[in-house]
Amino acid sequence: MGVGAFNTAGKGKLTYIQGDLKNSSTQIEHETSNQLYLWSVIRSDIEYAPYLRLEFSQMRTEGRSKIHIDGTSFIKDIIDIIENTGLATINDTYYDSILSQQNYEAFLFYELVKQGEWPQLNMGAGVKKFSFDYLVNNVAGEGTSFYASEGDIIPMIYASTRYDIFRSITDFKTAIEADGKIYLFGDSDIYDYQVKMDFMGAYNKDTDLGVEVGYRYSYFDIKGGDVDVGAGSMTYSGIYVGFIAHFR
Repeated sequence: MGVGAFNTAGKGKLTYIQGDLKNSSTQIEHETSNQLYLWSVIRSDIEYAPYLRLEFSQMRTEGRSKIHIDGTSFIKDIIDIIENTGLATINDTYYDSILSQQNYEAFLFYELVKQGEWPQLNMGAGVKKFSFDYLVNNVAGEGTSFYASEGDIIPMIYASTRYDIFRSITDFKTAIEADGKIYLFGDSDIYDYQVKMDFMGAYNKDTDLGVEVGYRYSYFDIKGGDVDVGAGSMTYSGIYVGFIAHFR
């Protein structure tokens, strides 16, 4: 299992496809900040039983967003402001915004190639549950908000590989690992790749402790047919560092 911080910024675009804000959009340009992640792999002693990988990650970023309100939309909350000031003073202007996204993952996988002379190879499938809340305050006037809340549960394919590059007589070991998850079943493009190196040593006869350092790239390109209100793309990428433990 492991827990740590993922240093990333939020970059992307959200477009409304339904409701009062239909065809309006926001370009998100949030600053880099540290995000929490937690993962665990549970291995069973039962023959032919798959391994279970669980993960939680949270992306909460703040910064500025460039708003564009479609002129044909009937926006009941701010129509008076639009009539008085015109869209030109509102559109393509930067406003302070907050994006909060939570990801929950559960994957079952099999070890197709065991660790040894060749790199270990795992394959499996599972689900990702993601949800996000996006808020821009004071658009075109005090108290006016530009808000979206979406989420879904999607099936994904999972693959990973791992190789011990150094193991000493004192059971200190260094390994490299990479994994990928990809959504193949709908119009949206969603994938998540990461590569890491970890350093682990024996703490006692039952426990190994260590650290991991890696790079992660997570991409969401959500098409309108897969969610209720919005469509758009979002990218999170950056370096992560965490503590890891292995219980025998």
